[in-house]
Amino acid sequence: MPYVGGVGTYRQKCDEVAAAGYEGFTLGKESVSA
Repeated sequence: MPYVGGVGTYRQKCDEVAAAGYEGFTLGKESVSA
């Protein structure tokens, strides 16, 4: 059985980072050959 005790806190932090526009990350689109 997996432990999910910290999932609520993790999800909250993810939502905060997304709401702030992923500060510190550079998002872009690049071509990747497979």
